[in-house]
Amino acid sequence: MKKIVTIIFTVFIGFCYNINNVIADTIKNDWYLGSKIGWSQYDNLLGYSTKEQDDEKVNKLGSGLFIGYKENEILNFELGYDWLGLVSYTEKNLTNLFKAQGVQLSAKMICPIYGGLDLYGRLGAIVTRIDVQDTNNIRYYYNATPLFSFGSEYKLNNNWSSRLEYQIARKIGDSYFLGKETNNAMLVFGLSYSFDKHKPTELIDKIFVRRLSNRRFHLKSKIFFKYDDFNLQNKSKMMLNQVAHKLKFIEYKNHFAHIIGYADFIGKKKYNLSLSKKRSDIVSKYLILQGVSGNYLYVQGVGSIKSENNTDCKKLKNYKLLKQCLASDRVVEIDITGSYANLLKPLFTKK
Repeated sequence: MKKIVTIIFTVFIGFCYNINNVIADTIKNDWYLGSKIGWSQYDNLLGYSTKEQDDEKVNKLGSGLFIGYKENEILNFELGYDWLGLVSYTEKNLTNLFKAQGVQLSAKMICPIYGGLDLYGRLGAIVTRIDVQDTNNIRYYYNATPLFSFGSEYKLNNNWSSRLEYQIARKIGDSYFLGKETNNAMLVFGLSYSFDKHKPTELIDKIFVRRLSNRRFHLKSKIFFKYDDFNLQNKSKMMLNQVAHKLKFIEYKNHFAHIIGYADFIGKKKYNLSLSKKRSDIVSKYLILQGVSGNYLYVQGVGSIKSENNTDCKKLKNYKLLKQCLASDRVVEIDITGSYANLLKPLFTKK
């Protein structure tokens, strides 16, 4: 049995990686594929238990596959196949067999909790096929029954998620036609793979220089920071080296380089204001170390004032996704309009 489980999950993971490039080019990353395996219990299945004290309950291995569509952050739809388990019981050289499998369709309601952890519930229906063999007679029966499940799901990374789920399906089979009618409960562990080909966009520090007239120019640069951090990254230092090089050719008279720090809206406003000031200070100090005169640097931190207008990100309930969405709000902007001094070419050459 362990070998079968290993093979199922190995094939599933390999399939996800190979099909990802095909699907991600044709859809908007709204689909996911998953598999599950765990404990399946039949209730009120008389004559199939080997334990006298628990004659009405039979526990078996259950599994399944499912595909889902993300309608929005709190509503998904899932279509799946469930193997509810095979039960066999031999008595007086007679073998009784009972097996159930089905196709289910459900709506999944999601409640974000913290970070990548969500709670969810699914409500739908399952169409089952029941096969029964006793005294050399084989019968099968189809019926549709309500299905309900609840569980928790944790987002491992941009593609993979794990879930623990408890599922209930009632009145499977038919006591008149088959002589067997049972309820089923499943407790399963599952893995799902979202077809997200593209990783979150990496923010790149930028510098723009635009000529306004024969002797005037406008320079603007953006330096990005990690979440809740004010330390310069190596790539940011390289960009500031370029800014410092260009500022050396500026006639500073009557002109200031505006260095404005920003923070995202997560957390308290007072803390974000302090964080944005630290970010602008670290940028100005680095420029001064590179030879830029501090007398003409106007340094300010404005907190989360810009981020609070980010209505798209405010819609996100998942904490991890919210932090990713607000990455562009954690920035220091350098802005200056001035005149060049004698040397035109070095100022307008991008490095």
